[in-house]
Amino acid sequence: MTLHPLHAGNGYEYLTRQVASGDVVRRGLSLTDYYNAHGNPPGRWVGSGTRAMQIEGLVDAEQMRSLFAFGAHPNDEATMLGRPFLRRREPDDNPFLVALEDAFAAFATEHDRAPRAGAERERIRWQVATEVVRQSLDGAEPSEPEVARYLAQRPAVEREGVSGFDLVFTPVKSVSVLWALADDDVREQVSQAHAQAWQRTRAWIEQEAAVTRTGRGGLKQINTRGLTAAAFDHLDSRAGDPNLHTHVAVSSKVLGVDGQWRSLDARVLFRLKVAASERYNALVEEQLVQRLGVRFVATTRPDRKVPVREIDGIGSDLVTLFSQRRAAIATSYEQMVAAYRAKHGHEPPRSEQYQLAQAATLATRTAKEPGRPLTERVRDWRARAVELLGSTDAMQQRLAAALHRPPTQPTLLLDDRAITRDAVDRVLVLLGERRATWTVFHVLAEATRVVRTLPAVQDGTWSATDAAQAVATATLRASLRLTPTDPLPVPAALARADGASIYSQHGTTTYTSQQVLDAEADLLRAAEARGSLIVPAGGFEAAVADVQIDSRRRMDAHQIAMARRFACNGEQLAVGIGPAGAGKTTAMRALAAAVGGAGGKVVALGPSAVAAQVLGDDLSVPAETLHRFIASHDRGTVPEHLQVDERTVLLVDEAGMAGTVELQRVLHIAQRAGASIRLLGDPRQLGAVGAGGALRLIADTVGAAELRDVHRFTTPG
Repeated sequence: MTLHPLHAGNGYEYLTRQVASGDVVRRGLSLTDYYNAHGNPPGRWVGSGTRAMQIEGLVDAEQMRSLFAFGAHPNDEATMLGRPFLRRREPDDNPFLVALEDAFAAFATEHDRAPRAGAERERIRWQVATEVVRQSLDGAEPSEPEVARYLAQRPAVEREGVSGFDLVFTPVKSVSVLWALADDDVREQVSQAHAQAWQRTRAWIEQEAAVTRTGRGGLKQINTRGLTAAAFDHLDSRAGDPNLHTHVAVSSKVLGVDGQWRSLDARVLFRLKVAASERYNALVEEQLVQRLGVRFVATTRPDRKVPVREIDGIGSDLVTLFSQRRAAIATSYEQMVAAYRAKHGHEPPRSEQYQLAQAATLATRTAKEPGRPLTERVRDWRARAVELLGSTDAMQQRLAAALHRPPTQPTLLLDDRAITRDAVDRVLVLLGERRATWTVFHVLAEATRVVRTLPAVQDGTWSATDAAQAVATATLRASLRLTPTDPLPVPAALARADGASIYSQHGTTTYTSQQVLDAEADLLRAAEARGSLIVPAGGFEAAVADVQIDSRRRMDAHQIAMARRFACNGEQLAVGIGPAGAGKTTAMRALAAAVGGAGGKVVALGPSAVAAQVLGDDLSVPAETLHRFIASHDRGTVPEHLQVDERTVLLVDEAGMAGTVELQRVLHIAQRAGASIRLLGDPRQLGAVGAGGALRLIADTVGAAELRDVHRFTTPG
């Protein structure tokens, strides 16, 4: 499941054109007529909030416009549900603003989103103003000062509110492939499995996230009468591949239990999105196992840390064949990451990775072809599969291999408590590897992934969601709570339905584990200990001189100090930080040269293959990911370039993005061999989520070598 905000004003254009109508601009054609004519089902209203609005049945375009554009009742634009998103304008209110809104709407139609505040909106504003001034000059080209003067006299553009959230439920690709190639009976079973999964997940989201804010400063978080959403089923991707998925556009308008219409407090919605996604995946898998006897197996992908569970027997060749859209996005994303790395000198942080992924999705968008009946699409998909596999019989054999598998042979199951205990241990380990602290939604997401692999869940003995909840509850009991508990009982008048205080945010209680605390303690002790390769002062000075000669650039005092601390101080573990362009790589060249001159070697490690390889290439030293380095030493099959001894320096780049427990494992490998560790990072990554704050903790507690001057720019000023 993915989650994207929908904006008011021209946001409804995206909703009715792009999502609801497959990019076809409907002229006098109702949504129901459109879908029926082109083989797609009509949209329908869902959610408990529909009872408060007194709406039901199929979705009408005018209803969506009223609710998502203005924040009014779907059946009556004159009835506002709380504060309006924006003021309605008559066409003759202001020609410039009307033209500007039309331009914003055109941008939204083309890019699947409203223009962002800042440069994008200002550029459109300038273009519209230029055209208006040009018309006033009878077609003569206006000068920049003339356009600027005109804009200075215009009113500011009203800020758009968030009118809702687009939840997109999509099963793994092998499910869509089975749905596309199988017969009508199997296709109907897959469709029902998907529908059951997203509907039950939506109900859970409503149970957890249907809250609003009230009181001074919005400090109170109270329950509501539920969520109102418009659901639209879609059958293919923009590349024409089978892609069964459902858009659920959730309105931000909610009715509080106090009888007032307000906006949804979306903080909870965003916190639970990963847990909701895993819940949907588990429910799809559970439904298909029960309905069709398929079996799911974990499939690793190079671009994902968490394996994807695909239907066994469908085959990676068919999955790849019908994943043209994913492949295009992946290629575009890698190109954008490479450009970011070249410009900034470091890996993009997680927030930037998310924005780049969205940009890659938009950059590779093509207009959807006009809707075709499903029968035509199925015929084309089967033809492509037959061409790949060689014959219709081969395709049918592939489908038969995936369907109606014999039940999994029951294994020797321990009692429920023992299974839960084993699962809890796994969940705690996985949480500790990815973060230093967690909330109930992090635990639910991880627990759902873990229980899907249990034999009792795979053979249908246990419900996946019930098992996940049991494991999550036990995991929270086994975790260490960091958020203080309220020593006083909560009065009923100040409590939400779950008994929590209305002055607390749902799902924000923070936990950690003893494993994480032990890992932090180990790293701190190593940062305060000595015992590693020490490069003689003379050898270090010679290495610095050589690097400056080779690079034709003088190293500043901070770069030399960082390289000296890493090479000459003899610390088991040391930290160096500096912003992009401050010369960390130049300083590390001096370190590598000094260590090599003293008979040692540097091994570059990183949280991603690219981060490690870039540093390895820059320093001409061996490079590997942290995960593969640890795995090779755990297995005892260590390649020669990753073998370590007392003369080895393990240099971890982008350490602010590495997990605390992950760094602890590298430390233990180094300590057994007598090697040393050097952690290198960017100050902006000191609090990175994936890191668990290990880099920040060591820098604040023990200290770090720090680069302050930026050398990236060659132009003065």
